[in-house]
Amino acid sequence: MSFPTTRWSLILASADSAVARAAWSELATQYRSSIRAYFCRRFDRDQADDLTQRFFADSIAGGWWARADMERGSFRTYLRMLLRRFSARSGDRTHGGGEAVQVDLLVCADDGPDTAYDREFAHTVVARAVARLERVSPGEQALWPFRIERGDPGELKLLATQLGLAHNTLLQRLRRLRLRFREFLRDEFAQLVANPEHIDDELYALRSALASPHPEN
Repeated sequence: MSFPTTRWSLILASADSAVARAAWSELATQYRSSIRAYFCRRFDRDQADDLTQRFFADSIAGGWWARADMERGSFRTYLRMLLRRFSARSGDRTHGGGEAVQVDLLVCADDGPDTAYDREFAHTVVARAVARLERVSPGEQALWPFRIERGDPGELKLLATQLGLAHNTLLQRLRRLRLRFREFLRDEFAQLVANPEHIDDELYALRSALASPHPEN
């Protein structure tokens, strides 16, 4: 059974080619904030910045994407695995005033690196979908705050009055906007999996990440 070509399936299929290298570099750049979020839960901020840069550079130079296969799951899960291994190798680096960093990959608190990584990853996916929505719907700025939330009925009626629209017309425009946003969101997720059947799994995982508590960094 064949599936549509996505950036992640392209990486899996192309292995060590220049095409795969370019696709990996593009994805790693887009989700760089997620990489940093992971390190910020393991190390101090200065070290996190340094490790983020080293991870990015080493992954490109070392062709780490070539180790991935269909069994590794999505780009998100494979990247997280690489971060765990890289973090473990960096665990003997000093932290702050010289105390060695201890890395425990078996125990992660609710606000630990995995949660921080998934939360930031989810924010990036949503932000990319929102940016696409704003490009194709430049005249719908007043509706953007309601692209996810349904909104209070009274608030929507007031908005319809302000825009000079019938209430039903506003609801129809909101419905089209939300459908378009969901389409863009699913398309962003589609680029991160090799099998479209796994899109819903990614949506569920990152919806859970966004619902988790967000402690201060």
